[in-house]
Formats: sequence, structure tokens, C-alpha cells
Amino acid sequence: MFPTGPSPCEEERWAATEAHSVYIPSCEPGGAFTTRQCQQGGQCWCVDHTGQELPGTRHPAGGAVSCKISIYTIHTKHFTTSHDCKMIVPHPVH
Repeated sequence: MFPTGPSPCEEERWAATEAHSVYIPSCEPGGAFTTRQCQQGGQCWCVDHTGQELPGTRHPAGGAVSCKISIYTIHTKHFTTSHDCKMIVPHPVH
């Protein structure tokens, strides 16, 4: 059975838009969080599939950090060394 209604990303995006927030989540067409989130005119950071910021990935909006590499590193380490993603700190590519 397929889920109905807005995804968590879409719900957060709607709430942030209604509140005129500086940060409005970016969602994929299917409703998932995009891996790179940015504030309007501010910083960008990488997030996991739940929209939680990955430690050590925050950078200026013009920075060249690859969130796909950061997330791959976390998932690789997660499945091979730990069951707690919060314990793993990604190494952003500069």
C-alpha cells in the first residue's frame, strides 16, 4: 500500500513557508528531502533521509561540498562499523 498525504519534507516545507522562515526545506519530486539544504542567502549543509543535518557539512552557500559523498561515507560506515549514525562524522569534500 502506498502512503497518502504529504511527506515529512513537504509538511516541513509548508510550515516553513507559512511562517516565512529563512530556511525552507528542499524536497525531491517524490517528497524526500534533497541531500543538500540551504538557507536563503546563507549557509548550506547535507542532511540524511529524515532531514537531519549531518555534522561537519555546514558551509557557505557558494561552497563546493558534495552531499552524495558525505552520505555515502556515512552509510558505508554505518553498515560496517556502527548501528548509530549519530556517532559517525562525515568528512566533507572541499
